[in-house]
Amino acid sequence: MTQTITLRGVAGDAFTFSYWVKGSKLPKTGTCQAQVFLYNGIKLVGPAQTLKCPATTAFNWKKMALNFTAPSAYTKAVIKITFKKASGTIWFDGISLMR
Repeated sequence: MTQTITLRGVAGDAFTFSYWVKGSKLPKTGTCQAQVFLYNGIKLVGPAQTLKCPATTAFNWKKMALNFTAPSAYTKAVIKITFKKASGTIWFDGISLMR
């Protein structure tokens, strides 16, 4: 799942990216994460900011959070959630990108 947000800013802008997640019967292998990508037009600026889900097979609601700064000017942010596991159930809620 991806969501594009149009916003403009400059290098050094501070962000807090967070989400709530709950998991059940998850295999240990595979990918479960949320990422923020900042772009200036179509050019990616800096590396993706990645928040992985807890590394356990089951967990109750847990808040994941990450603080970062923009490496250069930007015109949009893209939030991407990836869940690639062979089985299990995952819930995301309260996804937030605060500047």
